Amino acid sequence: MAQIYVSSTYEDLQRHRRAVCDVIRKLGHIDVAMEYYVAEHQRPIVRCLLDVRHCDVYVGIFAWRYGYVPPGESLSITELEYREAIKGERLILPFVLDASHVWPSRLVDRGDSGARIEALRSEITSRFVCGMFGTPQSLALEVSAALAKVGHWEPTPLDYEREQRLINTWRDARDPIERSRARSALVHMGSPRFAAILKDLVVDDARSLSTSMDIEDLITLCGNRAELLAIFQEVLRSGDAVKRAIVVFSVGELVLRGLRPADSVVKMVAQQANDSAGRVRKEVAHALGKVKDAGFGSPAVVDALRTLAEDTDADVAQTARRVSGGTREVGDDYR
Repeated sequence: MAQIYVSSTYEDLQRHRRAVCDVIRKLGHIDVAMEYYVAEHQRPIVRCLLDVRHCDVYVGIFAWRYGYVPPGESLSITELEYREAIKGERLILPFVLDASHVWPSRLVDRGDSGARIEALRSEITSRFVCGMFGTPQSLALEVSAALAKVGHWEPTPLDYEREQRLINTWRDARDPIERSRARSALVHMGSPRFAAILKDLVVDDARSLSTSMDIEDLITLCGNRAELLAIFQEVLRSGDAVKRAIVVFSVGELVLRGLRPADSVVKMVAQQANDSAGRVRKEVAHALGKVKDAGFGSPAVVDALRTLAEDTDADVAQTARRVSGGTREVGDDYR
């Protein structure tokens, strides 16, 4: 069950908001929206941004209105919520009204507000893979499909005695099948103690990894993206090239699964284009190719692929050129 923040202007999108909140509840999640606020001793914008920070997913709905700009602020509440979601590295699912959809002229901003919503829409559609909508029903379908894509099974209830038994089995059992079953059960129940064990294993320079399983399970168990980012950064500073390569590989796999990588994660991977190990630089090229193909390209991605395409290691350079589009110049898609 996830807490999902629904952000949009209000008067023009009331029916759309109701449709989205309904589908969120039908999927078994909690919708967090301004409609449910009661009188509190807080400025509305303070409460809104606090809710964005505490939610797991941000759903942004953008039509042709920029929205209310509170006194003392330079941005509308809707844009402030969007910026807060980016800042907090929430999972962002943006939906933009199709420009070809017939829309009442009274619900279209003009002048300065019109220019600002145009600029915001342009930024969002260039930065994210957006769902396009027209009617409330079409938006509900888009939101349902997006949430299903990033959704997950409910974890097994945490039982501390069973957790300890499984940890003992994972540590001590000689049968690899028994160890694998214990590991899967610990991950599925969201074991915090197993997460701590894996973190120590991953970041300990004295212990090596042969596969990506430890990191993949840690990704599943981490409480939030900020925690995971800190672990990735620590591993990428380690002296173990295999660990560094596995972290980069894991980021690429997350992108293939349909998860949008935070800008900070993309920049972190792009910086490894200068890694001392050729195997790591090759993995960076693979991962950034997946980021690019998923539509999450950025100047950092372009610059890193351009650097890798000129790498002194022929294998790295060939990989970078291939994922960048064959014989085309690296960066053509972003001009």
